[in-house]
Amino acid sequence: MTNFINFFYFILFSIIIPSKEVDECYKSCEKTKFGCNTKLVKTNIISEGGIYKLNEGILNFTCLFESLPGVVNVKWKFKKSPNVLNQLPENKYQVNNDREMYKNIKCDQLKYSHDCSGNDKGHLSFSNCILEVRDIRMTGYYKCEAIDSLTGQVLSTGAETKIRVIGLQSVEVVNSRLVSLKSGYVQIKVCANSYPFITWILKDTILQPNESKYYYSSSKMSNVPFYNIDKNEDKNFQSIKNLSLSDPYCYYVQLFISNVNKDIEDLHNASKIKNIIY
Repeated sequence: MTNFINFFYFILFSIIIPSKEVDECYKSCEKTKFGCNTKLVKTNIISEGGIYKLNEGILNFTCLFESLPGVVNVKWKFKKSPNVLNQLPENKYQVNNDREMYKNIKCDQLKYSHDCSGNDKGHLSFSNCILEVRDIRMTGYYKCEAIDSLTGQVLSTGAETKIRVIGLQSVEVVNSRLVSLKSGYVQIKVCANSYPFITWILKDTILQPNESKYYYSSSKMSNVPFYNIDKNEDKNFQSIKNLSLSDPYCYYVQLFISNVNKDIEDLHNASKIKNIIY
């Protein structure tokens, strides 16, 4: 029995120990529960921070980590923050993002490489994340992290940068009731960053939100949809439901018409964001 145990130990020793000796990506060091000697060597993430126009340009982030005893995985993180780098006066629609958490992001293009040559300082792990600026919801904080490839533990965190994407994402009619010679309404949803300025344009009338002229009256801007209550529906339930649809980037406004006529056929909407007209 003793001979069998010794033989088993010899086999286990032969399998495990040499694996480190032949692994060029492993260099022994004084290991701690946080890894050892893992640090950010170089990054361009701070210089990439700033304000970008929607659908123009790219975010091109790079991070280089130095680590022992082996190479690390590099993960890219994002935390949404609608108000980051906001240069406009505060408005009541701004949302506090203190409770938001960093999440993994998927890069449009991802390049990764490592140098396992090993030296007294450690191995090198490089990552390049490219993102196309195609959504206003890309506004927020970005950073890179060095991750232990075996345990998934965060060994080191790179610098944090702020990105703000401005522009008009979408304009759509979400609800309407237009019956000739009866009262009616048109409700639109505008998703934009920063705060949009909306104008109703009719044949002989121009209205701003919270303004009335002739047969027309416009509501104020709202972060939740307007609901035109039907007498058979539960108002309390609908109010809660609408609050759940709140989006910090989207705004609703509704035009009321006291008497629908053919002039409504010329209805247009203009949305303006920081001197950009769509």
